[in-house]
Amino acid sequence: MATTTNPVWWQGKERTVRYQPDGEAFVNTNGKARFSRAIYGTNTGFRFETSDYPEFGLYMPNFGGSVYLAVQSKGKTTWIKDLATVSNRFVSGLRTYEMTDPARLGKGQLIISALAHADRDGLLLKVEAKQLPADAKLLLFYGGANDSRFSRSGDIGADPVNSFYIEPNKCLNNHFALSDNRFTLTYGKTPKSITGVFDSPTTLALVDGSYIDHLHALINSKGDDKPLLMATLPLGDQARYVSLHTTPKQDGVNQSIQASDLAPAFQNALAYRAKVAARVKVATPDPFLNTLGGILAGAEDAIWEAPNYLHGAIGWRTPLTGWRGAYVADVFGFHDRARTHFKAYGASQVTQVPVTLPHLQDETMNLARSKKAWGTPMYSNGYITRAANSTSQMHHYDMNLVYVDALLWHLNWTGDLDYAREVFPLLQRHLAWEKNTFDPDNDALYDGYCCIWASDGLQYNGGVSTHSSAYNYRANKLTAEIAKLIGEDPIPYQTEAD
Repeated sequence: MATTTNPVWWQGKERTVRYQPDGEAFVNTNGKARFSRAIYGTNTGFRFETSDYPEFGLYMPNFGGSVYLAVQSKGKTTWIKDLATVSNRFVSGLRTYEMTDPARLGKGQLIISALAHADRDGLLLKVEAKQLPADAKLLLFYGGANDSRFSRSGDIGADPVNSFYIEPNKCLNNHFALSDNRFTLTYGKTPKSITGVFDSPTTLALVDGSYIDHLHALINSKGDDKPLLMATLPLGDQARYVSLHTTPKQDGVNQSIQASDLAPAFQNALAYRAKVAARVKVATPDPFLNTLGGILAGAEDAIWEAPNYLHGAIGWRTPLTGWRGAYVADVFGFHDRARTHFKAYGASQVTQVPVTLPHLQDETMNLARSKKAWGTPMYSNGYITRAANSTSQMHHYDMNLVYVDALLWHLNWTGDLDYAREVFPLLQRHLAWEKNTFDPDNDALYDGYCCIWASDGLQYNGGVSTHSSAYNYRANKLTAEIAKLIGEDPIPYQTEAD
């Protein structure tokens, strides 16, 4: 038994609580975690990663470079992370940093807020100086965009910790074009571009990324084959704004941002973030739980990319027919998003491929998966393919099972009998497909084949299992109830459930 003198730690390692709750926010002071909390944009693959101190890594998707910050005051230049006190506050979609340092900043305070644009893929910064020395300046370094995808899109624990670091070789083939208060970076084998806009006054220069780990050498260097942008922003009583973004088009015309647009863009982004975060509120006696409302709302928004929900927001950011995501829609009141998802994948149900072959296992995958051959029970009428609005893309999962379960929950939430009539043929085809494919011996116990999230001890490739049988029990039971409500025959489904 564990005692106070002989504790037993999870995984044998003592841990500390890095973040404390404060209302709806997580707060932390002088933390060291880097690129560990994502902020998402407007339902695309874009995000930027934030650290416990103000530095930011852009994923466009694929790596679009990072931003490091330093402060210059009283004749000295210091990385912001090295100031005496760096506090940060995170609420859904917004991270705010407050820095103090009597030796470098006097009695003053530097505040930096970061959030995503509301109308394009990009990072917005608001910089506020309070009672800083008159000569105080912010130095912003940006670059290292090598268009790398990483193995899991920069997912924590899956990709190297330095994925979002600015490193000299990442600065190769970064081409900057500078003007008064803006720049364009072109990078990648298939050229991509990011635009940066600063309010005035700002001085832009290129320095040598080879010195990224040596601040004083860096600020005195000249850009060469490994260029890095250095922007110098004097700090005074007025807030300063910075944007790094892509430029969308409308009717073929670039929707560019000017310096005068930055403050309104920041306010629009704040309003957009607040609207998303306000969708869910949590009020309990536990202050840790009370931070989760906006976080959950932001997570829902991060996995929505019309016309469907995605498997994940970062790693496995890919559309999948029935992999949990669609459940969140109705819970959060997004019946329209749910309907869009279900209709898009309903259009992907196969209806013109009868069974003409026996079950076949894929020898190239050591018999671990069904062979992708049209006409086998797996890939025949009733099967729902991997891609929305398409009946051509096979997948090795049984995604039907969870897709239909989420669809049935949607019908429960909405009580929409007209839509129930519309999807009833889909349900019939699905249940016939499940029965023929995974319970051919008719013992009412269904094979578990790649149909829910894997875990230890889970039968995952054939063999009857509790989880798949339970899903099919519920599907048949609810389909019988729906049949009664819409004038269809409930007996086949009630009989299977019983």
